[in-house]
Amino acid sequence: MELRKLQQTGGIEGTFLISLPKKWVTKRHLKRGDPIHVIERADGSLVLAPHVESINELTESTIPMEQNIRRGILSSYLLGYDRIKVTSKKRLSPEERENVKKIVRRLVGIEIVEESASEIVLQALIAPTGVQIDQTLRRIYLLANKMHKDSLVAFFDNDIKLAQNVIDRDDEVDRFYFLAVRQLRAVIQNPSLSERMNVTPVECLDFRVLAKSLENLADRAVEIAEKVFSLETYNRAEYNQIFDPFRSLNEFVVKMHQQAFNAVLNKDPVLADKILTIRKQFLKQYEKVEAILVKQTPKQPIDLFLDLKDILEIEDIISEIALDIADLVSE
Repeated sequence: MELRKLQQTGGIEGTFLISLPKKWVTKRHLKRGDPIHVIERADGSLVLAPHVESINELTESTIPMEQNIRRGILSSYLLGYDRIKVTSKKRLSPEERENVKKIVRRLVGIEIVEESASEIVLQALIAPTGVQIDQTLRRIYLLANKMHKDSLVAFFDNDIKLAQNVIDRDDEVDRFYFLAVRQLRAVIQNPSLSERMNVTPVECLDFRVLAKSLENLADRAVEIAEKVFSLETYNRAEYNQIFDPFRSLNEFVVKMHQQAFNAVLNKDPVLADKILTIRKQFLKQYEKVEAILVKQTPKQPIDLFLDLKDILEIEDIISEIALDIADLVSE
């Protein structure tokens, strides 16, 4: 850290000046007359950043096929590279090309633009600033929320097609989760994007946690959906006395994560506090469901009991995810 003195020109009504470190200017290839963003943060500090439109060169990374290709492409994407070259010392096999295409399908805004015998070039066709971060987060939540609701419907109704659909939708959640991480990293690395993306660097930290929590919610929905396949032979009508309390329990869980998500995006501490009340209602219903489950154990197959117990625990985990999201709201 360098300490520099503030100077003034033109007397009392003049302009205040401060010199920039030459090393910083040289490293960023700046010259006299180049525009520089001056961004004031909430704590009163100023951030200086080069004007991004003055830089036309695409950032590029190269990944040898001999490395972990999935990790390499994903890391380059999350780090904000515009072009990603996948290279090989020998001719790329059809299997290797298909593997790259499979990875690309899981990333928003990336397409294959060039191919040769030993190289595949990927390019980002959508800039991180093309979509607002809150829109990306809303998309993730809408997907995860519907997955959670549908996973229970699939279980209660023995709907195998719906259960498989829930599992398949997890890939879509991952795509937008990776996009959110790419956007948030772009803002942190380049503060000049902060105003354009309508998010501060500090908010990026909270949104990163929020995105991961939503992705975790979708993963838990998949776990519930997978239970349908192990119980497909059972007649659900025979177990409504057990399933009905589960439905009531799920209503509390859904309400918790809906309000938690809205509280974060709207910066509403009052709404966040209300989640604690819903959590208490959830815990009462949780104990009731657990008691019913134990009471009905001798009358039901052991594997059904174990799966219902797992779902009960998953619902508890989801309620805790909602609490973690609500904790992101500050007074």
